[in-house]
Amino acid sequence: MIVGDFHKWPEERWLFSERLAQHLDYLYACSFEAIEDGVYPVGEDGTYLVVKRTATMPFAEALPERHQRYLDIHYIVAGSETFGFARDHEKNQPVEVIPAMDDHIFFHTVEHEMALKLYPGQYVIFLPSDIHRPWCKSDETDFVRKALLKVPIGYLL
Repeated sequence: MIVGDFHKWPEERWLFSERLAQHLDYLYACSFEAIEDGVYPVGEDGTYLVVKRTATMPFAEALPERHQRYLDIHYIVAGSETFGFARDHEKNQPVEVIPAMDDHIFFHTVEHEMALKLYPGQYVIFLPSDIHRPWCKSDETDFVRKALLKVPIGYLL
């Protein structure tokens, strides 16, 4: 997991690989006030953008998840969101969810999970070995509008 803040992006861009920095540049440059909620292709590498405003849910109601084929970049546009986060662990047992969702592995519980709150202008990058519990309520708001950039892992290699 990598946590960042676009208020510091010009000073911190050099810390990232060029391919990852290009995807973060895309989010940094977007005017989300002009983008409707929806799913949008980004470039030709299979990256896509999900823009969504939704009510957040109690932490215990959200299922932790991880992905094998995509890097997730969550950028908070408005509201706030709490995430659960844990590194994958051999004690974590996946559960079947019906209907199945492409590239999602879900868990009921995970070892060593911690909470992370994000606010407008902040982003978090989840790697394939990171389990995360998105869409959770924070103390400040009961909604979030965010941009979720799904980047194929193969592109970054």
